[in-house]
Amino acid sequence: NYTDGALLLLEERGFFLHTASAGMLGKRYWFGTKPTLNKLIVQYRQPLQREEFDLEIVQKIEQQVKALKPGIATWRVLVDPQTDLPEQKSLTLLIMPPSFVLPDNGDRQVIEKKIMTLSQKCGTRERQFRNTLIFLVPSPRGLNRLRQALRELAALEAVQRDYKSQLDAEQLEDLAERIKTARMNVDDTLSSAYTNVARVEGHKVVWLTLNDAKKDFGEHLNWVWKQLVEEEEWILRRVGSVTLQRVGLIPSEGGIRLADAIDAFLRYTDKPMIASREAVTQGLSQACKDRLIGIGRGLKVDSLQKRWCGEAIPLDPNEEGVWIIPPFTEEPVGALPSVSTDQPVGLGVPSGQAPSPTMPVFGQAVPATPKGKAIKKIIIRGAVPPESWADLFRSFVSPAARMRLKHLRLGIEFEMESLAEQPLSEDDPTIKAMKESAQQLALDLKIEE
Repeated sequence: NYTDGALLLLEERGFFLHTASAGMLGKRYWFGTKPTLNKLIVQYRQPLQREEFDLEIVQKIEQQVKALKPGIATWRVLVDPQTDLPEQKSLTLLIMPPSFVLPDNGDRQVIEKKIMTLSQKCGTRERQFRNTLIFLVPSPRGLNRLRQALRELAALEAVQRDYKSQLDAEQLEDLAERIKTARMNVDDTLSSAYTNVARVEGHKVVWLTLNDAKKDFGEHLNWVWKQLVEEEEWILRRVGSVTLQRVGLIPSEGGIRLADAIDAFLRYTDKPMIASREAVTQGLSQACKDRLIGIGRGLKVDSLQKRWCGEAIPLDPNEEGVWIIPPFTEEPVGALPSVSTDQPVGLGVPSGQAPSPTMPVFGQAVPATPKGKAIKKIIIRGAVPPESWADLFRSFVSPAARMRLKHLRLGIEFEMESLAEQPLSEDDPTIKAMKESAQQLALDLKIEE
């Protein structure tokens, strides 16, 4: 018995031990100069059984995303987003890491809480553009198959690395074929691991589980796009008249700024997602042709320079001074265009989300003349992070310039302190450019040495 046990261990662990049947005499053993390939593979699999390969999975997805070719999808694709994910002002697909797996039958509250946090926060501050994030999440079964495929590939590559010089030509060819098959299996299981899609709708996370997956990861992402656009209608390639009516973009009086209308679809999660900003402008252009709305251009809604209704006019989503106004009929020649401004209309804001500083709230009438206490002066001070400086012009500078004011004074205050280990130089071209700009703008620039 001891001899039988010893021989069995030798058969399992002796890479260079070979056996063959010797008729009725049992087995014949001998040692050769080339190892047994199957024994090597089995031996290398054992220490990899508990390996998760989470980092390798993320790196593999990043490689696939970098290799993506332009397709039908208009979203931006990001892999393994962190809690300090910057504002995404256009539609973005977030591919979550393996640690973000959706349980089959377990409690989803933990993962949904993480999704809500990413949707609502940019690090420590509130996220403004919340309706631009779509989450692609792995499933447990698909993830297990992917990890098993990676374990097999890792074992085969380790055998090739350590024993390549000791294998004969036939064994090397067999090993190369196994590695090729293992790599194809990893690519196939990568897509099938990511079959759960999520988005935030209102104050809850809604899920879509895909019943199929494409072998190529790029094709799989395009297939996910088609499901969300054509089947589920999560994403609109053009905003139709029904949607315009439902979200309050067909005013009965007053006017809505075009930029605010587009921002409403990107900010507030109670509205459908849009494939691009042009989805709104194309829908508004068609609605203008159908006489559901009118379009006006001008600095103020009560002093429009030109109005359209009954024709499809091209709209630039980045153009200022474009207004959505109630539909109207053509006026006699010589009549001045006028738009009712007694109660300008704004855009819907779901509860729990802060509205834009310059965006009025839909359904709330804003009287043309103030009824509260008279305001003599407004002063706004405070520190603003660099990433929010662009919002200052939209939120304060432009509105203030359009207000009837006795006096308007706008100032700035920059304070820049260099690192102790990397001080700034007076000969730095950037510093010189700042000095020249300060002189041209009559600003006071002080430098401490």
